[in-house]
Amino acid sequence: MMTRWRRRRGQSLVEMALVTPIIVFFLFGITDIGRGYYQYTVLTEAVREGARYAAVQWSNNGAGSNSKLDPAPFASVQGQIQYVAKTAGLTIVNNGTNMTVVYLDGTDANLTQCAHWDFATGAIVQDNGYALTHPRTGDLVKVHAEYIFRPIVPILSQITGAAFTLKSDAEVRVE
Repeated sequence: MMTRWRRRRGQSLVEMALVTPIIVFFLFGITDIGRGYYQYTVLTEAVREGARYAAVQWSNNGAGSNSKLDPAPFASVQGQIQYVAKTAGLTIVNNGTNMTVVYLDGTDANLTQCAHWDFATGAIVQDNGYALTHPRTGDLVKVHAEYIFRPIVPILSQITGAAFTLKSDAEVRVE
């Protein structure tokens, strides 16, 4: 009778040893997915703040509301994005690809791009033959930002790839 109980105790130990890594992987995987969702939510809020700032503080030369510095000053679209992101531990690089600011003609039904913030020159550049009066009140400003999310769980990052690019856009009417 005693040997039968010892065998069962050993069987339970083997089963636990087989199941524990799977349970731990799922728990860390769920935590990583939660981290990714949290960082995406923060990125979305940061882009909304940047778009709101661009709509309220816009200027035709772009010098008053945009910055090509990294980190950008607080009183700029890029600075607003970086500030909100930094409060949650995200670092968004200010360059021509990670952050963009585009102005769309608000009177056009197709929302044609009338201007954009040119990172290289540090100025607002008119597009599609629009006059220097654009952007103007009533146009839309579209702000875009990207952030690289890296999973913590090694197995998860090997299965899905080393990193994900989280992207967010926001459009606000220029006041």
